[in-house]
Amino acid sequence: MDKEIKLLLDNSKLDQLYKHNLFSIKSICEFLGVWDNYSSEDKFKLENFTKRDTNINKHFTYKGNYNNNFTYGEILRNGVDEIINKINKYKKVSDKDVLVDIGCGCGKLILHTAIKSDIKTFVGIEIVPQRLRYAKFIKEEVLPEHKSIFFIEKDVKDFDLSIASIVFMNDVCFDYDTRSDIFNRLSKGSHFITSHENKSCKILKEEFVVDVSWGDKLKLYYYIK
Repeated sequence: MDKEIKLLLDNSKLDQLYKHNLFSIKSICEFLGVWDNYSSEDKFKLENFTKRDTNINKHFTYKGNYNNNFTYGEILRNGVDEIINKINKYKKVSDKDVLVDIGCGCGKLILHTAIKSDIKTFVGIEIVPQRLRYAKFIKEEVLPEHKSIFFIEKDVKDFDLSIASIVFMNDVCFDYDTRSDIFNRLSKGSHFITSHENKSCKILKEEFVVDVSWGDKLKLYYYIK
């Protein structure tokens, strides 16, 4: 395919991808048509799933404790482009590569990378079923022809990370033990992009920053295990 035509098609798909800007669990459920399936009690919990959900909905005074592991935001479009540039800088991608996004949320990083890179296989791991369902919807709308994108509802503690040659982890809310366990289970030689410094990994290729939806830029570390 002509390079200019491919660029136009890719940008068109990215435009389609980034029109999906739902963040709160309630808005996702309403969009998917499943909100009325929940009980009043479940609706209350879902409307206040994160602090951000409460701020969006405004009409509840929630007195419980938020689970910060479920806090959600996205790396912006130009930020994902920067991550792809770093992968291409440090790795010669082949058909055997598998990119795993830990905590993939609504799947935009995976779908963007599938459009713009030569990586063939992608796995998104997400523990929140509503976000995962939305990710699958977006995938079918934007990249229905791509047969090697998998979104899996699972705790990363129960996922076999040895299949990954490239791992992305926006671990802003992960505790130290969880981050250490994830790193220890990666295959030797795998490329590991994370938002926390990992001093046990001796090969740090680069530190860089990307734009994010929740405010300040996010610093990322590019390691090779």
